[in-house]
Amino acid sequence: MKLEFLSAFKEAFKSTFIEQNIKSGFRATGLVLYEPQNVLSHLNLHLRTPTPPILESNNWTSKTPQTIRELDFQTEHIKNRVVQHQNSSPSSINDALSRLAKGAQVMMHSAVLLKAEVKALQAANEQKKRRERKRRRRIMQGGSLSVREGEDILLNAEVDAQLRTEVASESSRQVGSTGRQKRCGICGIMGHNSRTCERRQESITVE
Repeated sequence: MKLEFLSAFKEAFKSTFIEQNIKSGFRATGLVLYEPQNVLSHLNLHLRTPTPPILESNNWTSKTPQTIRELDFQTEHIKNRVVQHQNSSPSSINDALSRLAKGAQVMMHSAVLLKAEVKALQAANEQKKRRERKRRRRIMQGGSLSVREGEDILLNAEVDAQLRTEVASESSRQVGSTGRQKRCGICGIMGHNSRTCERRQESITVE
């Protein structure tokens, strides 16, 4: 049946896509025969002047800007008022300038606070990294940890283990699996947790 269809399809294809039919299909495009005026004659063009886009700055009402875009609008507003000074009073220009200055001050204060916050976060992060490097160096040299340092290590290990467990559980639910046994957050072996891990005593010596 398939062979008969392919044979009939081939004959129908040859009968349909002949040179005359192909040329007639391109006749409307002006390609065969090459007649560009034939295509242009079918176009219905109406020339008109495009409507200018409405600028948001034209509808701007003088106020204290809160964003960079509003700051640009306020600046443009003041420039226009200065150009049209003959039709406006100096008090309105002064008011617009005051609002512009106030908006700039707010943005500058925000930038200063943000910069100080970033600097403080960077300093705290660097201090934490130094403590971690010092702690690892002491352990590698056979030193001991304080109780607080040991508790911090265990707490971080348990948090990491809990996050890995939650991620694994969520992945298992999505693929329809029946769940997996929890692994130890310290050694990665199944059957126990970080609190009962044998390596806990081996890696941490409490003074």
